[in-house]
Amino acid sequence: MTTNGLVSINVDIMTPTGPATRVLKFKSFTMIPVGLLRATRKSPSEQVWAILEWACDAKALEIIDQMPSGNGNVDKLIVEMQKASQVDLGESSGSSTTSSTSRSTGTRSKRTLSTED
Repeated sequence: MTTNGLVSINVDIMTPTGPATRVLKFKSFTMIPVGLLRATRKSPSEQVWAILEWACDAKALEIIDQMPSGNGNVDKLIVEMQKASQVDLGESSGSSTTSSTSRSTGTRSKRTLSTED
């Protein structure tokens, strides 16, 4: 759901009185600056946190901080935020496999020229 330029989803959190559901409002992932992705491209984990901190204000980050950390909840959160934003940023680090097969063609991706080995 989009309101006032923000996207929202429901998330489950833990409170002192037990589990609860909160509305998480954040900037649409369609607006992520390329520079943020470029600067964090070598560390998927760092990229996830940089995106969350870019997309969320202090109130939203407070909600995220109350989410249980187990069972891949952060990866699931990113997937839900992508769906709500109607974008696909690619596979999360938790769902990638050792194969480098292209999803669109079903064939192995070609290795690009690199100065690092």
